[in-house]
Amino acid sequence: MKKLILSLLTAASVGAVCAQSNTLSLSQTGDGNSAPVSQGGSGNVGTITTTGDNNQVSFAQNGRGNIGTLSTTGNRNTASLQTWSTENQVSMTQLGNDNTATINSFISNNNQFSINQNGEGNSASTVSSWGGNHQVSITQTGNHNQSSVRASGYDGQAAPFDSYNNQVSITQTGNDNVSNANIQYSSDNQISISQTGNGNNARTNHTGGINPGNGDYNQATISQTGDANQALIDQQGNENQATLTQSGISNEARLLQGSSQNIATIVQEGTSNVLTGLESMSTSALQVQGTSNSLLLNQTGDGNVLRFGQFGSNNTATVTQRSY
Repeated sequence: MKKLILSLLTAASVGAVCAQSNTLSLSQTGDGNSAPVSQGGSGNVGTITTTGDNNQVSFAQNGRGNIGTLSTTGNRNTASLQTWSTENQVSMTQLGNDNTATINSFISNNNQFSINQNGEGNSASTVSSWGGNHQVSITQTGNHNQSSVRASGYDGQAAPFDSYNNQVSITQTGNDNVSNANIQYSSDNQISISQTGNGNNARTNHTGGINPGNGDYNQATISQTGDANQALIDQQGNENQATLTQSGISNEARLLQGSSQNIATIVQEGTSNVLTGLESMSTSALQVQGTSNSLLLNQTGDGNVLRFGQFGSNNTATVTQRSY
């Protein structure tokens, strides 16, 4: 243990010689903990605190203005941080055992990441590969929750760093919840996923950018309360807005927005309500294809099934099903 602390302090002093503005503070308590540390550039601030046994922390910063804070309490937790380029801020907190958190940001700029896990066996991962002012906050409370946020960019000649101003906030409370936000080429997307209960699954997908030219300015919000609910929002056009709320047990809703300026609001309450598209009850999503369509859907009760689609422009639909 003494040998590990001595080597880390030596590495920190060497980094300070290369760039005097770097600051590193390390504290470890327990047995079998490992924390490789590397800082480069100027203005970096790193704080690593590990309490417990057999925890692994990997920390690397390269660029200017980076701030990283890692705190682990418990046993067998794994945390990894890598940021490149400028002005990234990262904060990780893990409380409990067997939690895993990973943050990767490479060429992208001005990113802010915050992951807070409380419980055991939780896994949170966020990846931003290219440019943008991404803000990601993941909070998981409970056991065996999984979250994954990915913001990419197009590496072609037209838009080498195309992926900007994406904001993602995922909050899960309970056990065995799964959340996934997938942002690829698009910009200015806002995603918020909140799940309360057990065994819920929520996914969003955004595609676009300068190439292939779709997926800008979309907003998606998913809120699920209860157990074993499934929700999917897939936005492939421009300036679409979607709100999906499910409360109860074993509800399922899938929404696809494929064009521009569509607005969809979906509310399902009860047990075993299903909302899908027109093609297949089990696999297809509710499709909104066209421009400036408006959809308001509300299902309340148990066992409601709706297959629905909007095609064309300037359509308005209000659907209400009740069985209480």
